[in-house]
Amino acid sequence: MLLFLPISLMALATPESAADSTPVPQGQIQVRVTFGNHRSVGEQLRVDLLNQALVPTHLTFTDSAGRAWFRVQQSGQYRVRVSGHNIQEATSDEIRVDQFHQSNVAVVQVRPRVTIIYNVKTKNAALASATDLGASLEARKYFHDGLQAFQSSNYQKAFDLFEKAIRAYPRYDTAYNNLGVACVQLNKPDKAWIAFQQAVQINDRNADADRNLARLLIQTGAYERALTLLQKSLMVDPLNPSGLTLAANAELATGKYDDALRDAQKVHEVPHEGFATSHYFAGQAFEHKNELQEARAEYELYLLEDPNGPEASDVKNALGRVMAADTSIAQRNAR
Repeated sequence: MLLFLPISLMALATPESAADSTPVPQGQIQVRVTFGNHRSVGEQLRVDLLNQALVPTHLTFTDSAGRAWFRVQQSGQYRVRVSGHNIQEATSDEIRVDQFHQSNVAVVQVRPRVTIIYNVKTKNAALASATDLGASLEARKYFHDGLQAFQSSNYQKAFDLFEKAIRAYPRYDTAYNNLGVACVQLNKPDKAWIAFQQAVQINDRNADADRNLARLLIQTGAYERALTLLQKSLMVDPLNPSGLTLAANAELATGKYDDALRDAQKVHEVPHEGFATSHYFAGQAFEHKNELQEARAEYELYLLEDPNGPEASDVKNALGRVMAADTSIAQRNAR
């Protein structure tokens, strides 16, 4: 995700990073990063060691089990901060390192970051599938009224109307999909999961439902399963910017950097307002391939398209990183 140059997982804290100057016989901080369900986040999330003033002094990256280590040679109060494009930034509780506390374990729970909105079928596209065509007039009316309620941000009313549409016509896959989106807005992820699964089961060519179910899988870190759904959605809707961006996300998270780059760049070829994230994913894919000038161009495009976007801070950090690395390489080559 963020790693582009070989970095040792054992980062050494120097006297400048300590809160006091008392030496300890090489203390160690072990970091474990997990989601709230204790599922490992996997490799290459950035982990910063912070001193008592919360100034980052050293960094490393998680391994495939979501672990990282710091060796510490000075007593003091420390914290660790975890960040990455797929997660919300999180900081650990305070960690004391001294002669009595030489081996410490910091467990940091993080939450996935999902910035792409869920797809709602519109009235004009409501009856696109063969199963939808069998819906009764009563079911269609409930469905259309539910759309109006949803578009007015009355999500509970939309939920109730989509349920009525389904009761009137149990094979209404589009109504199930929209019911799932209403559940997301109402913070009912378990019901959303059931609704999206039902939509996919009824109609295996419902690309919206495939994408929406894939989002839920990405939130739990199930990238391979999400990617299977997204690839299926792209067979039906090959130039959908949401599907392509989500696929690039899942491919980047699973180390498929060429595939992530391919799908992220396809987003650039179609109208993609609101999908500047694709430039961030493309930049990271280029970074992994050590193509730093291309990565820089993608990060700059993101900031041009969405300077205040949800990933803007991460993109600025990434841009600074590749510029510094590119300068370092140029200086070495000039020697």
